Amino acid sequence: MQEPNLDVSDVEMPTTEGDEMAIAAAPGQLLVVYFGFTYCPDICPTTLSTVARALDELDPDDAARVRVGMVTVDPERDTADGLEAYLAGFFDDPLAWREPDPGELLRDAEQFGVSYQIEAHELGETDYDVGHTPLLFVIDDTGTVRVQWPEGFERAAMVDDLELLLS
Repeated sequence: MQEPNLDVSDVEMPTTEGDEMAIAAAPGQLLVVYFGFTYCPDICPTTLSTVARALDELDPDDAARVRVGMVTVDPERDTADGLEAYLAGFFDDPLAWREPDPGELLRDAEQFGVSYQIEAHELGETDYDVGHTPLLFVIDDTGTVRVQWPEGFERAAMVDDLELLLS
């Protein structure tokens, strides 16, 4: 028996602009969401770059129906402006969520099955490690996760999945 798709329709988080926003696609679109952080030296930028290249391979009309967003798991270092600028380096019109309350962030991440660990550090220190679940979530307009892509997922397979979901 196949497990039902993950429903995240109840997850709302503050965007970098401070507005609460559901993590769901606009009607007729898809939303690709990643939990990560801007200080990540390798996995996050590589993953986001792969998604950007996959979108470039889609038909332009299909690509216009896919929006990408990231939830920072490191809101202490990831300022709103910094997170927006980081994502703009990969995508046109990205979404960015930044939950400053650690308890709320943990609760929201757990609804996606995402875990993260932040190395103990002094407040204001910027040189610390963060570990997190490296998954991408493709979410439809009902707030249902249609596909999960693990770290290292092939770009061509992303393109195939997106084309299928958009058809």
